[in-house]
Amino acid sequence: SEFVHDLPVKLPKSLKDVPIASVKAKGLIQEVCALLRKRKDVEQVYVEQAKRVSKDLSLPKLFKGESDLGVINTFAFEDSSFFSQFKQKLLEGKIDDAEALIKRSEDSIWSTYDDERRLSWLIGKKAMELIAAVKKQKAAVGNFNNLDSIVGWYTEEGFRLDTIHRELDKNMAELIDVSVSLKDVHKCAVSAYLQLTEDVQKHFLDKIEKDGLASLSIQRNIQLFDEKVQPKVKAAKRTVYFLADALRYELASQLKDRLERASFDTELTPSLAFSPTVTKYAMAALMPKAAANLSLGVKGGKLEPFLADVESGTREARMKYALGVLGDKASWSWEKDVLANQYEKTELLFVTTTEIDEAGEKSADNAQLLIEQALTKILKVSSKLRDEGYEEFILAADHGFVLLDSFKPGNNSTKPVGDWVLSKSRCVAGKGASDSNHIELSANDIGVDSDVNQFLFLKNYATYQRGKQFFHEGLSLQEIITPCLTYRSQKSKTKEELQVNLTYKGKTSGVITTLRPLLELAAFGQSLFGEPIDVQIEAVVGDKEVGHPVLSESVNSTT
Repeated sequence: SEFVHDLPVKLPKSLKDVPIASVKAKGLIQEVCALLRKRKDVEQVYVEQAKRVSKDLSLPKLFKGESDLGVINTFAFEDSSFFSQFKQKLLEGKIDDAEALIKRSEDSIWSTYDDERRLSWLIGKKAMELIAAVKKQKAAVGNFNNLDSIVGWYTEEGFRLDTIHRELDKNMAELIDVSVSLKDVHKCAVSAYLQLTEDVQKHFLDKIEKDGLASLSIQRNIQLFDEKVQPKVKAAKRTVYFLADALRYELASQLKDRLERASFDTELTPSLAFSPTVTKYAMAALMPKAAANLSLGVKGGKLEPFLADVESGTREARMKYALGVLGDKASWSWEKDVLANQYEKTELLFVTTTEIDEAGEKSADNAQLLIEQALTKILKVSSKLRDEGYEEFILAADHGFVLLDSFKPGNNSTKPVGDWVLSKSRCVAGKGASDSNHIELSANDIGVDSDVNQFLFLKNYATYQRGKQFFHEGLSLQEIITPCLTYRSQKSKTKEELQVNLTYKGKTSGVITTLRPLLELAAFGQSLFGEPIDVQIEAVVGDKEVGHPVLSESVNSTT
């Protein structure tokens, strides 16, 4: 009855004989149905009955062609018509109208009980946020007057676009069945994002060609250990030095926020990655005394990194070099070994993580989900090491990355003719020809002693390999502006005692038989007006995670 009273179109003939309440009872019916949808003790019964009625009367099939089914979301299938309206407003650029439809969807019971509908609206909201953010940042692009102004914009505002875009693509990857409307919404948002970022990229490369990378006044990765880590060690502080492969600046910003809520004092500053941002070069640049000792030399027809004239292209070689400089006060460990308590406790602990880079290189389609797992591990390692007496933490990344789910026409280029001792998806080095698709830098421009003096980098986000989704060897803000995240335990803040209650249908124990249970969570602090409380929820068997919260407005999937 609620559905029919709200319906702006005529009923199909097949429904004419289905009994409905008098229109005089419309107000009462709407009040009762609204109450049923709001009450936690009966809402699940409402959902089951609504699904039964919808199926028994074939409502989704009968109203498949309708785009306007009123304003009340009685049945799950109606939600598609609301989303179609949202899509239309978004594509027309009517952000306020689109936002109003988003807010209405948040009050819908189907955003809780229907996984597909909830994810669709979550994607719609992210798409709307991305389009609105792009619109807001367009004015900034015309105000760049040097490299510092571009990097300043990126590290203060621009990186947030990368975050929204990454989360939007991740949400899309989680949907099994993607509707045409959803594809249109996603395409609209990504197109706006790419247009702006490519405009910024053009300005960025123009300034590099005009003023050179040396004109940038930010920290350099090649000096990072000596300037950030060594002083901590000299001050006899127990220090952790994270070497994170491909941890992009925007990811470090999210990590910073979570660390602060876990009672760490943090500071995030940009640092210029060593170019070309190939892992074996860029990781060598993060070693002790790299500014004085790093060089690039040709060996076996390949361009290799050398530290103090010793080849340093592998983790084992860099470890040997660092321990040679620092002695027995330092040790190295993988993050998984720290979590397993299989590491040597020394004054300086190098902790390496390669999960983000491996996810992008080996599984670009699933990279977003794996990236978030890598961040969670860094959080766990940091908390564990703090509890075990480590005082100072410095996190550095060898490079960032670009991750695109679709490849724009024209972003595929031909490798120039030459004798190249380095050949990657976005750069070459050696001796050969160049063209207008490339920017050319010398060893002096890069700031390194090198056997070769010609380094070519593709412009825009072009690659030599068609369809490449994950890359980091070029010159872009996302690839070469890396984070330097320093943090330590908050000493002035006392830990607040918390009580967390987890129940299922009012019970704290028993058996759950459904794969998607609705759990009730309540957290209580000592203060009525305390800080936000973060609770990480996992379903585990032994030490293996077997379940996690589904995406929603209440879930920060990164942490």
